[in-house]
Amino acid sequence: MAASITPRPIAWVTSQSAQGARNAAPYSFFAMMSAEPPLLAIGMMRRPDGTYKDSSANILETGEFVVNLVAEHDAQAMNLTCIDAPPGEDEIALAGIETAPSTSIAPPRIATAPVSMECRLYNSMDAGQSTIVLGEVLRFHIQDRFIDTQKLHVDTLAMGLIARMHGAGWYTRSTDLLQLARPTWADRLTKAKDTTSQDHPERSGEQNLALPGKGLSGRDSHIVEECKLIPDPLRQIGKAPPHNITRRRDRHVPTPYASQGNSCRPH
Repeated sequence: MAASITPRPIAWVTSQSAQGARNAAPYSFFAMMSAEPPLLAIGMMRRPDGTYKDSSANILETGEFVVNLVAEHDAQAMNLTCIDAPPGEDEIALAGIETAPSTSIAPPRIATAPVSMECRLYNSMDAGQSTIVLGEVLRFHIQDRFIDTQKLHVDTLAMGLIARMHGAGWYTRSTDLLQLARPTWADRLTKAKDTTSQDHPERSGEQNLALPGKGLSGRDSHIVEECKLIPDPLRQIGKAPPHNITRRRDRHVPTPYASQGNSCRPH
């Protein structure tokens, strides 16, 4: 699953125990969950014996942590902090990471990170060998150079963020992009109306159903079935009421039409 769900953003988590012991570790089981309230989720694996690693132990003990995003210039330091160090080891000192004080919580921020989010524990749950942490963002720090103060936009590409990929040690840059405009239903209906008007200029908005080789009289007249047409988006635009078509068919004489659900379709 980890090799398929890619790329994954990296939460470079800094935390601190109640006694002040610092910790830093990267987690790619990480995503934004909500904007209001601002929530993010992190999946943290436990040790083989089931005990909590330092990051999750600190978060569960103090309810505080910082999520720092990882730019390519921090890749080597980030990678060093995922070392299998013994409990209580200060990975921040080990990797020579420059920190800055947080404003609302005790754990420090990583000064070189383009974005740092001070978080308070919102909820947590143990699932198998993992602990899932849900954090509420209290303060959002972003370096000034990534903000367009005129348009109030974030220059995302300038951050140079990296993300986790498949296998052992593979990461990716956010440089190969494509853009798709999100469609709207109103635009789709408008295009459908324009296309129909071009293809059928004589169309008045009414729909007629003709059965090949049969009229609505004669030997068909003793059996009547009602078939409701699928609502036409063009009729909805014109606010015309939906209508029923009365169709007559001799049950003993095969016809090219049959009632299927709520639509009439040729075989």
